[in-house]
Amino acid sequence: MSSLVLSGCFTADVDLTVSPEGSVSGQAVVAVDREVVARSGPVDDVVARLVEDVLPTEPPSGTVTTEPYADDERVGVRVVLDDVGLEAFGAVSVGSTPVLQITRDGDRYQVAGEVDLTPATLEVADDPAAQRLLRDATVSLQITFPGPVTTSNGVVDGRTVRWDLPLGELSMVEASAVAAPKGSSGVWLAGLALVGCVALVVVVVRRRRRPDRGRHVSSSGDR
Repeated sequence: MSSLVLSGCFTADVDLTVSPEGSVSGQAVVAVDREVVARSGPVDDVVARLVEDVLPTEPPSGTVTTEPYADDERVGVRVVLDDVGLEAFGAVSVGSTPVLQITRDGDRYQVAGEVDLTPATLEVADDPAAQRLLRDATVSLQITFPGPVTTSNGVVDGRTVRWDLPLGELSMVEASAVAAPKGSSGVWLAGLALVGCVALVVVVVRRRRRPDRGRHVSSSGDR
């Protein structure tokens, strides 16, 4: 929504952008080192659980598609979000608390939630191989908004906020950001002025092309 990165041989890169209109687009790539797969076998279940525990996979609006991912070093899945409505991000929860909730309140976007990456939630408490895979890994969650971030318990850089979330722990995420990009009202006024100029040009051109009926009648009278 954003960049979600697990260090070591397991990586999850998420890049999400919140639009001024109130939807979220982006992608998440969750992948494992090919050498790990060769030694331990497929880890698709761990990858799928991580994605489902953080991101909406069946949103009421917009689309979420999943496809295989592979590069020279890693294999996994890519999840692509396209114009997913904000309501989808309140649907993923641990108990009654949303994992990652994004809402709009007037001219502000609000982010709040608890990202639970404990072994029990990821269902790897009884899977030593999966625990070894995720050992010493950290998670970084990054979200970009249309306007500047005003408050957050993460690291803020202009319109982007990032949280470093330790794997194996429950982490809180909070942020507030401007819903409209800076200067958007000025762009709207400039567009309105441009439309006015075009209309004025059209009126002038039409007047110049219109026959001068008064002059024509006067010439006929002289004859």
